[in-house]
Amino acid sequence: MRKRNCCEKMRMKKYLIHIIIGCLLLIAFSSCKTIRSEMALNKGVQEELKGNLAIALSYYTKAINLNPTYAKAYNSAGNIYNRERLFELSVPFLQSAIKLDSTYVMAYANLGIAYTELENYPQAAQVFQKALDLDINSNNICTYNNIGIFYIKQKEYDNAIMFFEKSITKSHIEPNYTNLATALTEKGDYEKAVEHFKTAIRLNPNSYRAYHNLGTAYLKQENNELAIETFRKAITINPYISDAYINLATIYGKQDSILQTIENLEQAIRLNPHNVATSSYQTPYSLDNRTIKKNGQPFISKSSIVYIPVIKPNGKEFAKPYGNLSFYYILTKNYQKSEQSAQKGLSIDSTQTWIKTNLAAALLFQNRYEDAEKVYSELLNTPTEGLSYAEKCLEDLNKYEKADVIPENQKENVEKIRQLLQKAN
Repeated sequence: MRKRNCCEKMRMKKYLIHIIIGCLLLIAFSSCKTIRSEMALNKGVQEELKGNLAIALSYYTKAINLNPTYAKAYNSAGNIYNRERLFELSVPFLQSAIKLDSTYVMAYANLGIAYTELENYPQAAQVFQKALDLDINSNNICTYNNIGIFYIKQKEYDNAIMFFEKSITKSHIEPNYTNLATALTEKGDYEKAVEHFKTAIRLNPNSYRAYHNLGTAYLKQENNELAIETFRKAITINPYISDAYINLATIYGKQDSILQTIENLEQAIRLNPHNVATSSYQTPYSLDNRTIKKNGQPFISKSSIVYIPVIKPNGKEFAKPYGNLSFYYILTKNYQKSEQSAQKGLSIDSTQTWIKTNLAAALLFQNRYEDAEKVYSELLNTPTEGLSYAEKCLEDLNKYEKADVIPENQKENVEKIRQLLQKAN
């Protein structure tokens, strides 16, 4: 009997030892996955700072798979989607981050900008207010920047400027001054804007965004020479900024420099064939409120900037470069290219009926009178602001005549169209 009890005790002891070992292994395995998840997140951060967003996203996704309760990983993945203009995809990740950590200020700030770009302003306002309530000490400058952008989108420039100024009181870094200066430009306070842009450039001489937006301020002041110089400086730093080429084309167009206008429009389209409009605003990317440092000093690199784009690019902005290019092709007697460019612009946004004025002329000058007449007739029945389409088309024909680009064999047809337009006028 005593022997049996001894054996039972031994079995129980072994059983308990196995349970303990199993628990220890489970804890070790769980701890190992947590460590591996943190390692994946850190690798993602490193890749993001290099500008390798796709690789960074793969690491953040790996971190989530290893640890589905890792709020930072969800926020980081959501922020990547924000940077890639995929705001619909960023929202669920950022919502998950907040669900896992309801005090996560950065996640609220990122979610707020996603809602802003999705034009869900009431939801964005709620999220930003939550971020402000949580960030009692106002340590997160991204919140201020994103709220500033929120107000810019609604053309509430004074409120935007107030929040951008608050971000400067917390951190004297280039993106904060660039954002403030750009808001001042939108408001029409160009002199103050130029001052702040120059401060931004002193803080970061390699900020192509600051140079580009400074060029925009000069352009609005009609200081074309300084605008050209500044846009070219932006292109020197970043030759892929298509907006700079579009702005240069605008200036050269006003100066009747046709070939330079075409050259810059073509380059803009080559770089960005869909003309995805990007906002002039930016916000520094902080890693959970820790300032990125280089040599002991606050540092914001080109790759550590979150550029806030427009999630629903305006059709007008999509189509405009193609429409403008079609007009300048006519001035170089390249009627077929003009037609192609106009058709491309209209395929992007058929509501931009002004492009049809160029299409009609391109068809007319290619000896396609019936096709041209059909387009002109459509325009005559289309309402427009300011001058009627009959008046606009008559003005264009006068320009083409003055520029001597009307083919000799089409002058008779041009007179027929002119009479059609005059009757409608």
